[in-house]
Amino acid sequence: MIPPGDVESFRQADEVQAILREELVDVADDRAELPHRRHAGEVVTAPTDPVTLAEHRERKNARARIPARPLTIDPTLRAHYYNRRFLDRPPLASTREWVVGAWATGAYWKNSNPLHGAYPRTYLERVHAMFPDARHVLHAFSGGLGIAEAIAAYSSGIADPGEMTVAPESIELIDLKGPDEGRHPTWQGDVLSMPAEWAGRFDLVLADPPYTPEDAARYGVPMPDRLAVTRALRRVTMAGGVLAWLDTVWPMHRKEEWRCWGHVAVVRSTNHRVRLCSLFEAV
Repeated sequence: MIPPGDVESFRQADEVQAILREELVDVADDRAELPHRRHAGEVVTAPTDPVTLAEHRERKNARARIPARPLTIDPTLRAHYYNRRFLDRPPLASTREWVVGAWATGAYWKNSNPLHGAYPRTYLERVHAMFPDARHVLHAFSGGLGIAEAIAAYSSGIADPGEMTVAPESIELIDLKGPDEGRHPTWQGDVLSMPAEWAGRFDLVLADPPYTPEDAARYGVPMPDRLAVTRALRRVTMAGGVLAWLDTVWPMHRKEEWRCWGHVAVVRSTNHRVRLCSLFEAV
């Protein structure tokens, strides 16, 4: 049951969703042509030939015409979005200022991503369930995640298909390594050196960095400076946007750049590290 004091928040959220759906009419034809659009029972595949990838990049540039708007960081609303999607899971608890909870994802030994430290099963779906109105998404330290998998996780996380607001052109994946080493970034490079034109572009950023120097050595990359990374991610996040940071610690950050409003424990199985999803609002 929605607390009486929060009825207005939910009414406003419904109005926002109606506006977003109207805006999507203008780009519906473009999205229907994309090779990444998932339909029921259809296998999602990523483009591989150079022409398709070039066309994909052109569509990303064209997507800039869609006006961006900050997310409404209402913890009660975000918990409601998650709880309505995962009705068979323990609900997130919330106040007007904070969200807390735990996600028991379970072990999955047939994970399609063979890289060490890949996203826990259903993690991306759970994050996307909280932000059905996100429009421009960045995956930092994307590892073996590909565009097709990112889109599939997004669409699976949305409770109502009519609320889908993200197209493949609106997603970027960043990693230091490329396809030769099992990574599939849309932009290969250091997260501290992202393109200047990305400033304020994203309203949802997901970061899953190496957790320890040992993990970094296993990936073959240097251990990132958490404070430096959160500062770099703030530069490309629009004011009011969200950072979902997955780690085994609460990362250092500047309070004048990020306001933390949520902590969700991510539990996989016995003898696995318990991770923490920290949710931040870009100040």
